[in-house]
Amino acid sequence: MDKISPDRVRNAVRAYWDALAKKSKGELADFYAPDAIVFMADTKRNEPAKLMIERRNREFFDVQGSASAQPGEIEVHIPGPHVAIATYSYHFRAIRIRNNVRVQIDMPNTRATQVFRLESDGALRLIHEHLSASKYPNITVLGPEEGR
Repeated sequence: MDKISPDRVRNAVRAYWDALAKKSKGELADFYAPDAIVFMADTKRNEPAKLMIERRNREFFDVQGSASAQPGEIEVHIPGPHVAIATYSYHFRAIRIRNNVRVQIDMPNTRATQVFRLESDGALRLIHEHLSASKYPNITVLGPEEGR
């Protein structure tokens, strides 16, 4: 079985955000273990990762939608041979449709805690994710939705 290393976890974090930016639903889903739980910055309670992926698909993977994040320094703690915890701040930007209006979301002050588990197939998968923001997002109305 492969080993967990801080560099491997940092690479997984960057690949995770790249998958979101590329709108790759399958690639994004593969980052999560089947039993993964997430707690998003814009929700009031945790939810299974499968539900969150479907919501992201609707919100950001639309033709007119987008999402990206620029992680800051990624701290990695390895409390055991099969678990790693990544904590970092990041700047999140997105364009999505709300009530038939395109809006731009800018969240410069966000934090992430992601708990990875080393699976028997050698893959690092998220088992817990907590994303939070210290301030309300900056939202700019871009105009009415086009092409629908």
